[in-house]
Amino acid sequence: MSLNLEHLKAFIAAAESGSFSAAARRLGKVQSAVSTAIMNLEIDLGVDLFDRSGKLPVLTEEGNALLRDARHIVTRGAEMEERARTLSLGMEHRVTIATDEMAPPDVLNRVLADFAQTFPHVELECLFAALGDVAELVTSGRAEIGLMTPLRQDAPTSLNFRLLHNLEFTVVAAPEHPLSAMIGPTVDDLAAYREVIPTSRGGERLDEKAVIGNTVWLAENYYIVRSIVESGVGWAFLPTSLTQESLAAGRLVELPVEFKGATITAPIYLIWPRGRTLRPAARWLQRTLAGLPTEAPEE
Repeated sequence: MSLNLEHLKAFIAAAESGSFSAAARRLGKVQSAVSTAIMNLEIDLGVDLFDRSGKLPVLTEEGNALLRDARHIVTRGAEMEERARTLSLGMEHRVTIATDEMAPPDVLNRVLADFAQTFPHVELECLFAALGDVAELVTSGRAEIGLMTPLRQDAPTSLNFRLLHNLEFTVVAAPEHPLSAMIGPTVDDLAAYREVIPTSRGGERLDEKAVIGNTVWLAENYYIVRSIVESGVGWAFLPTSLTQESLAAGRLVELPVEFKGATITAPIYLIWPRGRTLRPAARWLQRTLAGLPTEAPEE
């Protein structure tokens, strides 16, 4: 059996319009063409789709059961045609963005609805990474663009970058941790207890000058850092956006530190490859995140 999309469209139009003549007007065809299309579809399927004994055709039980399938097939066929059209114009099938888990969700989320509307047939893949892993994903071509922090002095020269946001940090510990009972803990107080810090999958870690604890534990991302700190075995500088839920639930408390250097911010950079032309959807996403004018996709 080989289904014909035009036959399926005639079936759907007749079922929704209530007659073959109305379906013909809707499709811009003569009635005989619609009647023939439905008859051929019935032959292919081996069932009667309409009862023609009355003045107007009425869906049979089999026809009613198959109508949903017909709509699904026609919809998917239209999606395939549209996807093929956009691919033929140079549109990519998928855009991949690598983002540091420290990046606040709203940095990316604010553009996702517009991306979905502008490129309805382009898949979006989000990869989460830490530290230099984001740059590696973009440099290697695994991702087209990235949200990265911090930008190292030895960042690859093959990357372009643009500052998007400054991220604030909060010093936190579990309520039962000894530091939580102190009023204004000092640097020496913090150094006496285990600090939990992030590390990349490749082993990259924070600069030693940024580490206070004499003893440290390392975790692959800030979500794991937060979980370890909530267990009460250490303290950490966490992106403020990652602490709010835990602070509200009482799983963490903010340590009231006031010494020099206690207030930390980290820049979030948008990065993309230098010397590699981004295809339309990735270019639109890169320019929108950067706050630059974007061109409409080709019709």
